Amino acid sequence: MTNMTSFAKRMMRINQRGTTQNVPTAIFRNLASLSEDITGRPAYRIGLWPCISEDAPLQAMGLWTAFAYLLERWRDIEVYRLFTTFEEDQDDLPIWEISQMQFAVEDWEVEALDENIGIWGEYKAVDTGIELRVFIENDLVTGQDNETLEIAIQAADLTGMIQLLPKLSEQVAEAIEASLLDETLPTFTQNSVNQTNMEHLFEHVLQWETRLLGHLWNIEWEDTDIISAYDTQINAGKNALEQGNFSAWLVAQCVAQTMRPGYSVIGDLLVEHIGKLYAAFADTSNAIPLVAEAIFTMGQAQQAYNLLEDHTNDVPKNAASW
Repeated sequence: MTNMTSFAKRMMRINQRGTTQNVPTAIFRNLASLSEDITGRPAYRIGLWPCISEDAPLQAMGLWTAFAYLLERWRDIEVYRLFTTFEEDQDDLPIWEISQMQFAVEDWEVEALDENIGIWGEYKAVDTGIELRVFIENDLVTGQDNETLEIAIQAADLTGMIQLLPKLSEQVAEAIEASLLDETLPTFTQNSVNQTNMEHLFEHVLQWETRLLGHLWNIEWEDTDIISAYDTQINAGKNALEQGNFSAWLVAQCVAQTMRPGYSVIGDLLVEHIGKLYAAFADTSNAIPLVAEAIFTMGQAQQAYNLLEDHTNDVPKNAASW
């Protein structure tokens, strides 16, 4: 089996656990197989290639990463992040540069991956500010209707673009006919952005995403380096909070992603250090509930309940934790 095939198989199994449990609770809900097709896989499997930008590639890919997390609020959607390329014999990652995340769909296709929808993007300056354009190629649509679909949003600045991301995810979900939105998952609000601080966070988020993809390629990530990256990302997120909680949400999503079965070695380690994230973002409404649900889903129910109990005691006005 080639490294490419192994990578594809690990990516497809990233959310699969050894046993399936449906445990109804008042806090967490586990949707059953309604979100799956007859193969037992999510009905809408999106291969997400990079968002290309000549003007601001760091912003483009930072927003694109947030967009991926927003799409995953639909339980019938799975997103395969194809944000960086690998060589067949590659056993280490080069020093990270944003240019590594700027390539077209035809530049890297992953054999054996079972995506049935391809999405890529373009981010550029326009007369009114900035535009994010999404291109959708849906293999589930046949005949004359099977044409590349385009959806675009425009904003005056980075703050406006962040505010529009949830709407964009809704438009894309509607376009591909996904329907199982989990409305219990919190999103974010953002009234202003310090562009320098936000781009600093994006840089660390994208390095994190690259490392997670490297993990699927079987590239080693030392525990000490994981914790160092975790600490740095939390600090960057805290510095980027400004008037809103987008950065807290984004960091929490990055951490929660490691608690999927395919990344559980990393997730188990981060659970031991979850107090750092709590200390940084307990005052926000979204970070702690997101991470608590991820911890619960990975089988550590008591730790999840304890985290939520602490949060409701410390921030009783937070409805998401209740």
